[in-house]
Amino acid sequence: MLKKIFLGSLLFLPLTFFSQNVTDSIEYFLRQPDDTVKVEALLRLARPLESGDLPRAISVLTSTLVSSRNIHYPKGEVDALIGLAIVNNYRNRSVTADSFLQAALPVAIANKNRGAEGNIYNNLGMSYFNKFDYQKSLEYYFKALTIFDEDKKETKYSSTLNNIANLYFTIKDLDKALGFHEKSLAISRRLNEKSKVASSLYNIGLIHMHRKDALKALACFQESLQLAKDINHKVGQAMLYNSIGKCYGMLKDYPKALESSNHALELKKEIGDMTGIAILHNDIGDIYFNMRQYEKAIEYSTLSLEEAKKLKSTGLKSSAYLSLATDYSALKKYEPAYKNYLLYTECKDSIFNKEKSQQLADMGTKYETEKKDKELIRKDAEIKFQEAEANQKEMQRNAFIIGFALVALLAIIVIKSLRDKQKANKKLTLAYEEIDYKNKLVEEKNKSITDSIHYAKRIQSALLASDTLLQKNLPSYFVYYKPKDIVSGDFYWAHQFENKKEFLILTGDCTGHGVPGAFMSLLGVSSLNEIVIEKNISNPAVILDSLRNKLVRVLNPEGSEQQSYEGMDCALCKFSFSSMQLEISAANNSVWQVSGNKRFKEYKADKQPVGFHPDPKPFSLKMVNLQPDDTIYTFTDGFADQFGGPNGKKFKKKQLQELLISISHLPANEQKEELSRVLDNWKGKLEQIDDILIIGIKIPKA
Repeated sequence: MLKKIFLGSLLFLPLTFFSQNVTDSIEYFLRQPDDTVKVEALLRLARPLESGDLPRAISVLTSTLVSSRNIHYPKGEVDALIGLAIVNNYRNRSVTADSFLQAALPVAIANKNRGAEGNIYNNLGMSYFNKFDYQKSLEYYFKALTIFDEDKKETKYSSTLNNIANLYFTIKDLDKALGFHEKSLAISRRLNEKSKVASSLYNIGLIHMHRKDALKALACFQESLQLAKDINHKVGQAMLYNSIGKCYGMLKDYPKALESSNHALELKKEIGDMTGIAILHNDIGDIYFNMRQYEKAIEYSTLSLEEAKKLKSTGLKSSAYLSLATDYSALKKYEPAYKNYLLYTECKDSIFNKEKSQQLADMGTKYETEKKDKELIRKDAEIKFQEAEANQKEMQRNAFIIGFALVALLAIIVIKSLRDKQKANKKLTLAYEEIDYKNKLVEEKNKSITDSIHYAKRIQSALLASDTLLQKNLPSYFVYYKPKDIVSGDFYWAHQFENKKEFLILTGDCTGHGVPGAFMSLLGVSSLNEIVIEKNISNPAVILDSLRNKLVRVLNPEGSEQQSYEGMDCALCKFSFSSMQLEISAANNSVWQVSGNKRFKEYKADKQPVGFHPDPKPFSLKMVNLQPDDTIYTFTDGFADQFGGPNGKKFKKKQLQELLISISHLPANEQKEELSRVLDNWKGKLEQIDDILIIGIKIPKA
């Protein structure tokens, strides 16, 4: 839906074409000496290139920027920088675009170029919108809105209202979105700007569709369609016919829905929009499905699929496969229905993986942006100094005027106070709207973050050693696992060797807890799988050596400037129940053994983590003879470090040792219950401070 709004916003802008004459003119002016005539001419000639020949546009605008600076022409410098920002946004280089806008801003302010300043704020708003930073986006939009309002730039004021409306639609605040679109529409009607009236009507129609109010949406789309016909905009007509078809579909008037969609299809064919044709074929198939003409539905869904394959569009293929699965299912042809559904799920998984890759790319963009913050702060300080200096001069001038024209000044003050009051009222209204927006944004972000973390929990849970694997290989055991947050830095991993005589189990405690710790645990699991399963290494000490090397290499890639100290403490045990042997290798976390007669023995860990260490040594290997009725305990430090009790102190390892000895005779499941009860009583109302993991493995009696 978001993409449709942007198309609607841009839908009715006039198309610009350029010819060989434009190219010749550019070459002519580039050869001329630097002056304002040359600069203004090149700026005009570059505009058609900004949405077409992007490399050529960058070349022309860069030359214009150099010429403007050579002749100290601030207006030309600002316009060239804004043009370069627009071109780089077209090229999806938002960081570069932002740097041009930030460079233009102080020049525009210093030269009191209010129109350019407003344009820069508006472009920065759009840039941060595309980076999903809605709070900053709105701040810049309101700055632009204030300037355009004060300077009576109604066309630009209307466009900015439209941008703010789109932002509110994106965060699902439909009331605010509708209000701003209606303000923009009123201005466009008064100025008789047909293309913008049509655009606002289209966007308002989308809001009504989102609210399931098909009749109001239909009225907006039909009025917008008539305007699109008046200005002969076929792309707009195609989109509007398609939207009108969807409205009729919502009203269950399927013949009219089919008629409108076919109008849209013919226009799409006329303008050669292959993606639009594929979408409409699928939409028409859906209409036939609702009319219970399932064979026709399959015909159009198949056409959509063929076009999607030619376009190599996974998203379009996904929609077509789902439609075909539904169509065949309605005909009770379950074999092709199931086949198409499987293909649909494959496409969905592929789209999901692409989205994850894009998130990583967005993280890189955010990193690059943050590197520029210091430079921007420095520039902001320079601007504020210039403003302060200008304010001081203005105060001196006003003092001089007061001495000669007190009465006139008093009149001016009265008038100015009235204007300031009006401006303050407007700013107060904007401030209330911004506060309301920020509250909604916080709620939306919190929900989004929580949903993402819950999804991460499902991923982490899937990678932990499964109950099936543990039950199959361990005679009697318990896992007491209590993350501090939704996801955990503690984890446990296990592997059964192909000979089925040996079984590995690792208890790990990664640096940090919550999301950072969870990332480390996922890296640990994937590295263990590579070392043990792919490289077939079975010696616990060698496994930990290899795991340490892998983590240090991954977390400190060649060329990195800062040493990463992330890693994990862990205990790795290899059981051979047929020979009653246990091999142990441990990093900072020891392993405890309690015999049937409650005799306690500790196998101390090496005092180094699985990660960076200034003096790393090979991990040691300890051999243990197991006896019937022994219990082996591995654990992280969360339980022992928990604050509580009557004095709010740590539980400590000594008390944990005594607790485990006292309950070692119990069945494994009862030991787990007792650990939970003791922890709850100890912690009371205090917050859990760390992830908790204890694993007990009981050797059966002879």
